Amino acid sequence: MLPQRFYIGLGFQFPACVRYWSYLLLLCGLFLTGCHSRQLSPTAYETYLSNPDHGLMQSRDVIHKIRIAVQYLPVPYLTYKEMKKTGLPLTLPSYDSLKTAYQEGATFQLTLESLDPKLDLEGLLYGKATEVAEKSAIMATMDTELVNQLTLEVAGKSYHPALCIRESMPGMNRKVHFLMVFPVDIPKAADEKLTFVLDDSFFQTGRTTLYFQAKDLTTAPDIQW
Repeated sequence: MLPQRFYIGLGFQFPACVRYWSYLLLLCGLFLTGCHSRQLSPTAYETYLSNPDHGLMQSRDVIHKIRIAVQYLPVPYLTYKEMKKTGLPLTLPSYDSLKTAYQEGATFQLTLESLDPKLDLEGLLYGKATEVAEKSAIMATMDTELVNQLTLEVAGKSYHPALCIRESMPGMNRKVHFLMVFPVDIPKAADEKLTFVLDDSFFQTGRTTLYFQAKDLTTAPDIQW
């Protein structure tokens, strides 16, 4: 005959030790479910990044009807893009082995976009230069000196990019993209603010300041495998 503690009326009751482990397993399940909810497919991830409500992209419309947008690129996204670019198998082991290379520094993408169909960014950049040699010299100067016009202020300190790469030409789709890596880690404090400053002399937009919250950058989801 089973012990009396196994019965309460018609209901079944576990012993105390079993109930304890059941509760523990339930909590672990809820925790894992919460973690899983912070994972997104690669397609959904790109949508998440570009949604201003999530705080990873900040933008401002400035003089000449130019929009300046800065987007934070989390480590999972950078790792996934590199895997696709290099043809690595899209598997969790490959992802884990590669992502350590992107965990140093903070990566952002800067985009300047002309909102006026009649305004060409090349015209602002090149001015009255008409010769190919002149234009090439201006482009080379921008590629070299733009790092000095970009600043990320974190915890009272200012940083210039350790790396700044132009990803497109100014005349393509009225946009130009730059990839920037700043030699600083995103602070863990949720209330910490990051200030991005562009002092632009090449496209004649002057100073633009954009603000990010650390909590938005450090709580970005992971890639789902």
